[in-house]
Amino acid sequence: MSRRSPTSTKMQSGFTSMAEDFDEPPLHNKVHDDIAEDEGLARFCDAAAAAEAAGEYRGQDDRLTEAADESWGRLRWAARQRALGVVAEACATVITDGDQWVKEGHWEQQAIDDAKHEAREWLQVHTNEAERTGVLEAL
Repeated sequence: MSRRSPTSTKMQSGFTSMAEDFDEPPLHNKVHDDIAEDEGLARFCDAAAAAEAAGEYRGQDDRLTEAADESWGRLRWAARQRALGVVAEACATVITDGDQWVKEGHWEQQAIDDAKHEAREWLQVHTNEAERTGVLEAL
């Protein structure tokens, strides 16, 4: 991947705060790490940052600035949707792979059971995100 702007990196880092919605460490950590490392989200953040920079251009045609501002809003929305998709995918991963993590000695069974319960609750509330990312069957 090419060098990223500080604005883009900061935006993606900001989305990691979605992990704070989860109390159980296995799920919290998975959500945080997946958001921080997701290349698709990085691309949306890069595009939003570029649109934001274009919106700062003040030329003779205000329509250009307005178009850039509108693009920034749409790309920021798309980045948030991608971040929510990453959360849905992380929930599904905890549900499907959590027991293996216990067998490998990474987590205690109770921690995984609690994380799986929390992941299922999130997916039940966020069925649109689960369906959009193809993880609804994890429920």
